[in-house]
Amino acid sequence: FQNYKPTPTLNLSIHGWMRVHGVFNFFELDPFGALSLSANKSILNKKMNVILSVNDPLRTNRNSFEINQPNFLATGIRYGDTRKFGIALKYNFGRKPKEEKKSGFDTPEVN
Repeated sequence: FQNYKPTPTLNLSIHGWMRVHGVFNFFELDPFGALSLSANKSILNKKMNVILSVNDPLRTNRNSFEINQPNFLATGIRYGDTRKFGIALKYNFGRKPKEEKKSGFDTPEVN
């Protein structure tokens, strides 16, 4: 997971996962994984967020598998429907954005 904030109102993130040499039932799975990208932009004085997201843009979430036992050999590939593109708009009605945290204790100045 990586997060990059080029401006105070723009947030870019990328995250992914990978499974290496797994076993499912008696099938031996080849490595597979997925990658997701998103961009989040705050507008209208931080009252609205525009979110663009892409899941599995490289189409790496496909499983190659095989079973190799005496008198039985089977191989295959399974593709999941994981490639998705999305746009979301979120508006905060009546809620103000979080204010900067202030220090809890202020000691009075001694003159």
